[in-house]
Amino acid sequence: MHKFKNTMLTQQEYMNYVDTMERKEFNHRQNSLAKQWDPSHRLLSFRIFLNKESREKAGPEMQAQIKFIFKELIKQLYGNAQFYQELESKRPACWDEMIDCIMRASDMRTSKATVINHIDKISSLNLEDEELQFAFYRMLKGTIQWKERFNPELTTDQNRLKAYPSLLFYLNFDGANATEIKIKIDRAPIELLRAIFEDESTVLKIIEVRTSSEFKKQNDAKGFEEMFKGKQKKEISANLLDFSINKEDRREYY
Repeated sequence: MHKFKNTMLTQQEYMNYVDTMERKEFNHRQNSLAKQWDPSHRLLSFRIFLNKESREKAGPEMQAQIKFIFKELIKQLYGNAQFYQELESKRPACWDEMIDCIMRASDMRTSKATVINHIDKISSLNLEDEELQFAFYRMLKGTIQWKERFNPELTTDQNRLKAYPSLLFYLNFDGANATEIKIKIDRAPIELLRAIFEDESTVLKIIEVRTSSEFKKQNDAKGFEEMFKGKQKKEISANLLDFSINKEDRREYY
């Protein structure tokens, strides 16, 4: 009864959020995040799922790759979260179903006032599936700030059930065609790297190399590409990865 009561309270919280607090909540959140987080971390383009024309230009192969990376990313971000585990155990194909619902909901928005033209607007999509909507809400809202995801007090086995960042830290609305949605490996946060590359040793090596002062000084994009090209998961084409280096930007994208 206690678990049921908590579930009902959480669902009611969601309904109140969507119906009355949605824009106010997200505006407040974005203002808060601006002080702690750089939006250039948003490296996975979600545009092809939100814009039919872009989806058609990208083609089925690119769609499949972005879809694969998205599913791998949410596994990295929320695989330990209670809502993720419960939904996936009940509906193994739930994340494919969620993407299909997102595309349908977005495609239904044809008027200029309602069409999705910024990534934050995905919070207003009605997926018409209560379980998927609830999980989507959880992912968008998050429970911790960007840099708190490495806080040892929040990453114990027990806390990881409830401590996770917002999906909006990772998604953007960039790229009207396939050539504009490449993922910059020089900047990708660790969760996105884990979604792309085959093993953890490659991910850790990328972070080691790109955060070294020598790496930025040499500006050797070709050498960087030669080190890691081909080590991505087999479902991902190297054409989707951008190994260029931003020499002037010395921030650590971890």
